[in-house]
Amino acid sequence: MRNKIPCTAQKLSQLHPDMIQSVVGAQVFKLGHEYYTANCVRLVDSDDAEITSEVNGPFGLYEQSIALKGGNLLTKCSCTSTEQPFCRHCVAVLLGYHSPGTARDAVRTQESSVWEESVTPVTPIAPAASSATSLSAKLREITIFLDWLPQAVKCLQLDQDLPEAPPMDAGDVRGFVQSVQRLMTRWRLSEERRIVLEAELSSRDSHLNRLMKQMEDFAQEADQAQAACEGMQLALTNCKGMQSRLSEIGRERERLEDQLKVVMEELIRKGSALNHFASSFKEVSSTFHEVATPSLQNSDTTHSHAV
Repeated sequence: MRNKIPCTAQKLSQLHPDMIQSVVGAQVFKLGHEYYTANCVRLVDSDDAEITSEVNGPFGLYEQSIALKGGNLLTKCSCTSTEQPFCRHCVAVLLGYHSPGTARDAVRTQESSVWEESVTPVTPIAPAASSATSLSAKLREITIFLDWLPQAVKCLQLDQDLPEAPPMDAGDVRGFVQSVQRLMTRWRLSEERRIVLEAELSSRDSHLNRLMKQMEDFAQEADQAQAACEGMQLALTNCKGMQSRLSEIGRERERLEDQLKVVMEELIRKGSALNHFASSFKEVSSTFHEVATPSLQNSDTTHSHAV
């Protein structure tokens, strides 16, 4: 994810936490601060112009590149977050670079350690009064820690932010407070990861249920298709039977057509014979008429004379 925003700062060290929070918002700043307090930030290479870093998140290692160029703050992170104007990992890196005791100071310490290794430190002998003062300071810090601890436990029970660390010098007791704060931050990160995993698991369960429903629908469609196929097979069998009957009817029709042709030929032949017979009958009738006509005339004449 790349981002570019205008920036009036001349150096990256001038980006105060309050400035960062005003730009990204309270929620993203809070998440970035949790990454920072959990010691998840490692500055690979850094100066006031450009920072190369890594943040170990709950889902893997993310790489960042932050630079000031031409009056703009350029940020790049390998995560897939859509947080604007830049993500929580870049917030954690800027907090880590701005705070004292970071890798920025560690580089300087490493450069000077070559000279310090050859020097044997001399521990001054403190008077007895100093030991009593140190013991009193330790007891005071323990008392402050014991007063702070019930408040922290109550916040843990209510799932709230831990109270601010009590003011005390660096030492074992302050280390206890910081350890509790880091454990709380890591617990929240693990809780965040658990929530994300549960959401992903729920999403996969929903997807699995949808797939199961689709499989059931496919099974029903397959049964319906099989029933339709069986119906079509039965219809095909009936069609084959009808086709066989049609073939028989066709053969019977051809046989009847042949018989009809024979009958027609016989009728034509007999019709021709009848025509010939009719012609002969006409000739005989005509002859008979010619023969009978004079006889009738003679008979009529004789009969008239007799009268």
